[in-house]
Amino acid sequence: MKKILFASLLLMGVTAAFSQAEKNYILEMNGDTIHLSLGESATMRLKNGQTIPVKLTKKEMSSYKNDFVSFSYPSEYSVSTTKLDEDINQILLMSATGNGIMVQTYSTINPDMVVDIMLKQITEDDIAAGYKGTTSPITKTLNDGMVLKGKKAVLTMDKDREEFTVMAYGVRKMGIVIVEIHNDFENADSEKIFKTFWGSLKVLFH
Repeated sequence: MKKILFASLLLMGVTAAFSQAEKNYILEMNGDTIHLSLGESATMRLKNGQTIPVKLTKKEMSSYKNDFVSFSYPSEYSVSTTKLDEDINQILLMSATGNGIMVQTYSTINPDMVVDIMLKQITEDDIAAGYKGTTSPITKTLNDGMVLKGKKAVLTMDKDREEFTVMAYGVRKMGIVIVEIHNDFENADSEKIFKTFWGSLKVLFH
């Protein structure tokens, strides 16, 4: 349980780097290769002397799937995974400004009782720093009709506002916890993370 709580503390400082290194990809065609940056247009000269235009691009949406969940997300963001314990894995989908989603999967624990504990751990440092908080129950209905239940905390101080939602779903001794982190309300681009994630999320165990 300590490792579960420690993982929730990591959320407060999580950011992601999304820039691609220069010439970080290699395109190979029939044994001929060229080094490219993502989104770069170039001309590739084949061994037979022929030249052809090439460009390396990403799909607009990417997808993630494991034994517990599947979801889509905008390709400009990245998913990272961490093994927290033998039976606990964590998936992070975050914007550089701190908006994002965390999913923890549990293969030997039903996490229904984790919601209150995790929400307290996520918010207690900000509350100690002077933020005022309110907590309320919340439900989320997925496209297939499955209902996730949890709690939402809204923290405010002066003009600053933060929102944290923790929801859980468990069956027997397995389950998931989903944490939605909303720190930046001015950057509309990162709202795509939430819209795409919730619009595509499927829970794969019952």
